[in-house]
Amino acid sequence: MAQMLPYKIQDGCETKNVTYIYGACTHKDYRRQHLMDRLLNKSFEIDKENSIFASILIPQEKWLFDFYKPFGYIPAFKISSCDKSHYLTTEKNLYVKRAEACDIESMSKIYSENMAFKAYIKRDFEFWKTQIDMFKSCNGEALCVYDCDKLVCYAFVWLYENSFYCQEIVFNSEYSNDCIAHIQKYFKTPNCKLSGFQFGKTDIIGCIKRYDLNSADFGYMNLMLN
Repeated sequence: MAQMLPYKIQDGCETKNVTYIYGACTHKDYRRQHLMDRLLNKSFEIDKENSIFASILIPQEKWLFDFYKPFGYIPAFKISSCDKSHYLTTEKNLYVKRAEACDIESMSKIYSENMAFKAYIKRDFEFWKTQIDMFKSCNGEALCVYDCDKLVCYAFVWLYENSFYCQEIVFNSEYSNDCIAHIQKYFKTPNCKLSGFQFGKTDIIGCIKRYDLNSADFGYMNLMLN
């Protein structure tokens, strides 16, 4: 099986329809018979019939980048990360709260403003609300950090015994250390991994097959809903 999920990418002034391939898998008794080849090639036919710009996916394992390469997928969608094991200091009086529906407009704004320089996956209100609800139901946290009434950061967080992982944290650049410091205090631990698109260390998270055959480097994807 292979699921074809509809997404939109904002690329400068253009909004482009893409297909996100998810859950591509073959029963163990039927592997090495090129069944996945047939499914992927069929998905490309459907995409082209519907004027889809590209097919995108996130390989589950590193070796799968090579598996998808013969189909025309190239590595794309950079994500950056960093690790902290000490408390950061802050002099700003910020406050942290759990994200709610009333925060979504501000969360979406800070996301798109920080994405202005690259192509990125578009998110509507329902996307944000579903992410917030999912993290809550899976014992994670969706947090907002405010300076008075101004949202300066949001984070989608997974919790561990003595650490936490911000799968996506986005902040106004002048508040970076302050926001992280307040989230550390919120969880009462300095030990954390932070990922998004505002840190130094960069990894490739996904692949793209562009039907215009352009091989240009391409934007950011994360928090995909499956």
